[in-house]
Amino acid sequence: MKKILLFSCLLMLFLGLTAQNYNEYPGCGFAHDSPPKEIIPRSDNCYFYFHDFLAQHNDDMVPQGISRKLKIRTNVVLVQNQNGEYNFRTDNPDHMQFLNGIFSDMNNRLEDLLPESCNCSSADGPVHYSNAHVEFIPNFIELRDAVLWDHMIDPQPWKLNSFDKDYLNQINSLVEQHADYIPGINVIITNEGPALEEFLSTGKSLGALINFQDIYSGQWYSSTAVVNNLDHPAMWHAPDLYLRYLDVVTHQPNAPLATGYQAFAAGGFLHEYFHMFFTNIGHQGGCSENVMNPNGGPTRRRSLTGCQVRSMYQALMGWHVRKYVVCEDVLDFDLTIDTDEVWKNNMRIYGDIIIEEGASLTVTCELHMQPSTNIIVKRGGKLIVDKGLLTGCGEYWNGINVEGYSSGPQSAAGRVELINEAVIEDANTAISMNNTHLGWPARGEHYGGVVYAEKATIRNGYRALEFMKYGVGILKDESEFIDCKFEDLKEAVTIWSDNGVNFKQCTFKNIERRGILAYDSEVFVSDACRFEEMPTGVHLLTTYPNVFSSHIGKENTGVNEFYCRENGVYSYANGNIAPLVIANNLFTGGKYGIQLTGKSFYTVEFNTFEGQYTSVESVACGNDYNLLVNNEINGSGL
Repeated sequence: MKKILLFSCLLMLFLGLTAQNYNEYPGCGFAHDSPPKEIIPRSDNCYFYFHDFLAQHNDDMVPQGISRKLKIRTNVVLVQNQNGEYNFRTDNPDHMQFLNGIFSDMNNRLEDLLPESCNCSSADGPVHYSNAHVEFIPNFIELRDAVLWDHMIDPQPWKLNSFDKDYLNQINSLVEQHADYIPGINVIITNEGPALEEFLSTGKSLGALINFQDIYSGQWYSSTAVVNNLDHPAMWHAPDLYLRYLDVVTHQPNAPLATGYQAFAAGGFLHEYFHMFFTNIGHQGGCSENVMNPNGGPTRRRSLTGCQVRSMYQALMGWHVRKYVVCEDVLDFDLTIDTDEVWKNNMRIYGDIIIEEGASLTVTCELHMQPSTNIIVKRGGKLIVDKGLLTGCGEYWNGINVEGYSSGPQSAAGRVELINEAVIEDANTAISMNNTHLGWPARGEHYGGVVYAEKATIRNGYRALEFMKYGVGILKDESEFIDCKFEDLKEAVTIWSDNGVNFKQCTFKNIERRGILAYDSEVFVSDACRFEEMPTGVHLLTTYPNVFSSHIGKENTGVNEFYCRENGVYSYANGNIAPLVIANNLFTGGKYGIQLTGKSFYTVEFNTFEGQYTSVESVACGNDYNLLVNNEINGSGL
């Protein structure tokens, strides 16, 4: 597969000092910015670039009017010698005050951005956001190495690009093994060894040092966004930050750090981080206050255009830096789908997705959801997951809510379709008709959403499906699941007062409680469904007579198989108007094949029982005409 590796030499601060002010390095290694490369799909159903998404969501992809922020983890790597010398130290209060002050200043700037709309057209969306709603969370790591602390060993000092640079890769590999490491953007601070040693021994100013070679020409450097490898590490290099800090505090002791060198460094840090949010160099030389102006200063780099903020969110949603955003509760800001959209991107989503009536969203790639996020399919809306994956970010997300009409036909209900090996995982409840985003009585009136799934998987969550009261005992639910897998769940399927949900050729595996719990409901399970590694396969519970009854198995179709520890089928008080039918099933192992308790009306026939303590137990089932005929029992009691 052709790679899209967008290289760039970056930064571009000269942090050298004179007795009066900070000099500014005027340029970058490239004469002009590199344009984005051609769009190349990751596969037939996944793309790296966001053109289609941006066409619909330039106006709502950046959260506004909320108090919460996305938190971006970053490791500040203090590369010291083997004795813990020659760099900042975490046990030095002055050092930590300076470093923490850089991040405090950065985050304050992002919370109060100056207006500056240069090179950003209102046709592309808002030209200014006063608050970016992101903050950087630093983690300080002391990395001791007898050689790497001195960047004079860098064999490529001319390569001002942190992407796959050998010297930085050596440091990064050690950082990732460090006990204090957390996944984050790595800021690597090294120093020029001979110059630092001379400074510490003589106290001379930086410009008077004989050994200072300034091999990076005063520049810090980063890299552009990596769009085709989400696992690639993100890092940038701040050479000689400690040496220059010592020079300031030694030779300008009365100069306030917070408004001087610390503020200057804060602008430089922002500049380097933001290179990673763009697919080109992104310099804005004509915008005096812009974070991406190559000429920094203590009072500069305090603005971002609306286009730059949207590019940052594009990176945080879809490119390699997104993995460093803290996995925590949803932002109270929604993405609204009000037309037909197809999402072919591997994206991380930070708010709820709302699919409006008459609109559809087709997901062909991956959506990684924050904890507590929902996808809400309103009445008349549709969600299609076609070969796609809906997952969390390391914790459970809420799942999909589907609105319907609790007492009306499902032709106008919200609809979810899972097809072509679609997967939903890591959800509290993957798909629910219990629309908790609505208050009462609206919630009860909006039961009845419909789901069609074929060759799909729901796994690694609390519950797969939650069906609620629908049809007032008359209308049948059209939801159907064919050749689907339900795996590694607390509870697979719960159905309450809802008739007609159909499962064919489905596999239920490693379920902590039950495969299917049908409460005052009719459910169909047939065509070689399989239940294994769970206490109970199908649990049927009736509290009032239903016109309909469940059918577990069906003649002349594939045989359902139950390999359960307690019961294959457990039925309590299933005394409905129509009989419960349990037919054409294989029950292997466990304490009971079938347990029937309380007033019941049933037909149990053409089943095979092997190796249970009791194959069928029928207790206090009343006076109805119950049939237990034509079953084969091998090595089991009755």
